[in-house]
Amino acid sequence: MRQSVLLLFFLAFNAEAFDLARFENETCSQIIVDRGNGFYSVRPPLIYQAKGEDTVVLQKVKGSERPYFEFYDSLGTYRLQGNLKTIEDFVVYRGDLWVLSEGTLFQFDNEGFLLNSFRYPQTGKHEQAQALDIRNGKLIIAHGKLGLVSFDIKKQEFSFLSPVNTWQVDGRRSKAVTITWQGNLIFAALSGLQRGAFNGLVIYDIDRNEIINEAEYRNGREGIVDPRAKIYSHEGKIYLNNGGWIHHLKVEDLLTRSNARPRWLSIPYPFGDLRRFLTIRGDFLFQKSEILGCAINERKPVFARRSL
Repeated sequence: MRQSVLLLFFLAFNAEAFDLARFENETCSQIIVDRGNGFYSVRPPLIYQAKGEDTVVLQKVKGSERPYFEFYDSLGTYRLQGNLKTIEDFVVYRGDLWVLSEGTLFQFDNEGFLLNSFRYPQTGKHEQAQALDIRNGKLIIAHGKLGLVSFDIKKQEFSFLSPVNTWQVDGRRSKAVTITWQGNLIFAALSGLQRGAFNGLVIYDIDRNEIINEAEYRNGREGIVDPRAKIYSHEGKIYLNNGGWIHHLKVEDLLTRSNARPRWLSIPYPFGDLRRFLTIRGDFLFQKSEILGCAINERKPVFARRSL
């Protein structure tokens, strides 16, 4: 009993021990790299947050010979082994990092050493895995125009879950770009691959293996779902990083309405007499009643924050 209490205390302590000053002053300062001649590249941070667990930040950083991916939490800073060029998304499960990179699922230990790699057999055009989340020992993967794919960590095997409206009745195609979940419901955001294709959220009941609702982004009003969007479930609410813009979506609307009805949470910044707004690059960071993140203003890194 005493060990269980100590473990819960350790997890709660680490969940509150996130170094926000480091994120603001170090992580955000590294999101933009000057490449000379007026060109620059962006290295947005990826963040994993789960209730009662440590927050982990993953980012590509400058090395002495070549860039590499580095991650940190409240206990230390570590380098991912191997020469990964890009990382789409990652989660942490029982201390290991599960990383999506160039269509491959990699397993790293908590010090960055590579343990395993896995690849779903179907990886054609627009079928590449883009995002993942963890639920009951299984990774749920947004796998492009295939829809949803599951990876059983214990069995180390993939299984197909659902196309979740990536193929519409008129033949138009969309792709699943990001996912999150609440209870038995998976919220999958889809981006259209052609004009008129479905853009919006599909709510899928994983226990009943059926779609509960499809809530569309209306092009003329809400726009479209960005192909690099990221979705989050936070305190019972759904948020979307839609091309850097914060969209708040009510769960009751997503479960019952045919249109998503997102609410835009803007981050204004002063620029003379002009009205301008910041867009967050990379993942949102949730701290208490705020969304925090890294933005770029006039080719300079900026720490951005928005009250919820």
